Amino acid sequence: MGRTLFKIIAIILLSLSIGFTFLRAFMAALPPAPLLTAEPIAPERIEQMLNVLVISPLTRASPTIVGFLFGICMWNEDGLTYKDIFGKAGCSLAGLFVVFALLPYATSSIGHPVFLAFYAAFHRPLWATSLLSFLYLSHHGSFAWIHAILTWRIFSPLSKLTWIALVVAEPIILFFFSALNR
Repeated sequence: MGRTLFKIIAIILLSLSIGFTFLRAFMAALPPAPLLTAEPIAPERIEQMLNVLVISPLTRASPTIVGFLFGICMWNEDGLTYKDIFGKAGCSLAGLFVVFALLPYATSSIGHPVFLAFYAAFHRPLWATSLLSFLYLSHHGSFAWIHAILTWRIFSPLSKLTWIALVVAEPIILFFFSALNR
């Protein structure tokens, strides 16, 4: 009962975060992500996008909630009992969408506002899903060569230091380079 309740609450919060991001990006006609484009975007629109989409806690909640759902739902400790072709395909498609979907916008600065808002709302949870799927599949032996590289002794202390640096640095970076310090 408890685990199911947590899943339902997390899915509702994830839906609210994605919907909130979509509405804010669509209503304000904001760029979907901070990226370089062929045609320069006005600094006012970039600043508004950073304040509304990048810094807002509700828009940033979706990848964290995806990680929480992975933590609750992916507890298979016996390894995979079925072919993981769908997991590999889903991980690859989500990663490819996030990487290449904005290529037309970046090269010509045009795009349908609904698609741009859709990308702004879904690229963070899809990126989190693709990375977590990759880690899950690699942990369970699907990507044995990557798992072998990531378990080298050289990466173990580095990953521990990197994690602490990211956890400490992200709020500081957001404070210094955002409207929070004004």
